[in-house]
Amino acid sequence: MKEPPADLVTAELVQTLQVYWRLEVIQLDYLAVGFGAHHWQATTPTGARYFLALHELGHAGGDVDSRTTAQAHLQQALGAARWLETSAELDFVVGPVPDVWSTCCRPVADRFAVSVYPWLDCAPIRHPDDPRTADVLARLHAVAPRLPPGLGRTEDFRIPHRTQLEDALMDLGQTWHTGPYAERARDFLSAHRYAVPISMTQKRLRHAVPAPAGSSRMANRSGRTSCNALTAVSNWSIGTRC
Repeated sequence: MKEPPADLVTAELVQTLQVYWRLEVIQLDYLAVGFGAHHWQATTPTGARYFLALHELGHAGGDVDSRTTAQAHLQQALGAARWLETSAELDFVVGPVPDVWSTCCRPVADRFAVSVYPWLDCAPIRHPDDPRTADVLARLHAVAPRLPPGLGRTEDFRIPHRTQLEDALMDLGQTWHTGPYAERARDFLSAHRYAVPISMTQKRLRHAVPAPAGSSRMANRSGRTSCNALTAVSNWSIGTRC
């Protein structure tokens, strides 16, 4: 994320922080870091700093229902991250700072949601195979059975927008005019028109068999639960804090 979204009015972001978190922001610096969300450093008159994550809930002009669902899923994941930090006491998870109504994210404009984190000065782990990574994952899986109902989503392994993909595979003989990458996407699908349906079928069959007892896949009483939502929204502080 090299630059802020073009349709974001910065004043609306600042107002959301003031209304819901009671933060008076005197300086807002965009950070071209991370992926999947836009980030800023927010500074208050006391010198306190916060790390902001602005999540896109959908494309401009998208339908309201999909944005509402996306925000609900985000709130659920952020709530899980907060629980991992506070109740499960996992010191490598930095959960979001709740607002004055104990909510972890709030909408900004019509297609964004912001979450707030404490600012940390830390040194990241340079090597993904660092032994500490395995320790973090083991501790995360160990607390999974204690996760309160409603904080973990059961993974159904459905392929998002599968119907649209199948429709596209039936329409490869026509020129696509739906965007700058439309023809490039059509060329790619044409080259793999037989492999894609096979891959989708294999994915469905591969996950139709329940995980065996003792499997390393994160699970709870509601069934197989992916830990991706938890790890993706948590800021991992497994480096050395400065």
